[in-house]
Amino acid sequence: LAHRRLGRALDRRFRVADVEQVLARVLDHPEHDELDVDDVLVAGQHQAFRDHVALAVGAAIALLALSAGIQRSVEEGFDERGSQLAVLRRGATSVFGDLLPESLLNPIAQTPGVGAASPELAVFSTTAQQRSVVVLGWPIDSFVWANMPIKSGRKPAAGEVRSVVLGDALAESLGLKSGETFEIFEEVFQITGIAGYRSVMNRSLVIMPLAELQELTFRPGQVTGFTVRMDGHSSITKLEELKARLE
Repeated sequence: LAHRRLGRALDRRFRVADVEQVLARVLDHPEHDELDVDDVLVAGQHQAFRDHVALAVGAAIALLALSAGIQRSVEEGFDERGSQLAVLRRGATSVFGDLLPESLLNPIAQTPGVGAASPELAVFSTTAQQRSVVVLGWPIDSFVWANMPIKSGRKPAAGEVRSVVLGDALAESLGLKSGETFEIFEEVFQITGIAGYRSVMNRSLVIMPLAELQELTFRPGQVTGFTVRMDGHSSITKLEELKARLE
C-alpha cells in the first residue's frame, strides 16, 4: 500500500527481533514520510489535476489511516497472545513469509533472556463460505494457548484431531457456535471453542494445533516463525538486548 509497506514505527514499537532476521518490515511508512505522486502533471491536464487533488489527498489520508489501523491491530494481536518478540526468517516481508525449521525452537528457547518460545505456522485459506481467513497453528502445550481467553466452549485437548477455535467476530459473521462444525481445507472440523480476544486481528482468526495445520498444508516440521516471551520483567533495553542475541 505504500513505499515501505505501511509503517516504520513498527520497527520501534512492535519489538521485533530477527532470527535470520526477526520480524519483517511489514508495516513501514512511505520513504522519508512522503507520499509520492509521479508523472501526474501532463501538458494540458493541469485543470484535471486540480479537479482531482481533493480526491487524491483524501485517498492518501485514507491509506495512512489504514496503515495506522493495521499496525495497531497487529501489535495488539501479538500483545494479547503474550508475545513480546516475533522471530522470522531474515528477509521475510510478512508473518506469512519464508518457512523455518521447527527444530529452531530449542536454540531460541535456550537463548538467555527468553522465558518461553512457541513455533507458529500462519497461512491464508478460504472457508466453505468463500470467506478468506488467516489460520494459525500452535503446539497444543504452547503458552499462546494458555493465554487465549475463551468466550464459549474450550480449547482443543491433547491428541484431539480436526478441532479448531474461532475468533468471536469470525464465528458471528459465519453464524457458528462452539460445538458446531466448520469446513476449511476441504475438511470438516469441530469447533471446540470461541475465543474472546479484543483485537480486530485475533477476533477473526482460525486457530488449530500446529501438527494438524502442518499436515493439511504439507509443511511437516516447518513454521513461519516463533513467538517469544521474555524471562522476567521486560524493558525496551532488555528487548533490544534479546533481539541482538537472537539475530
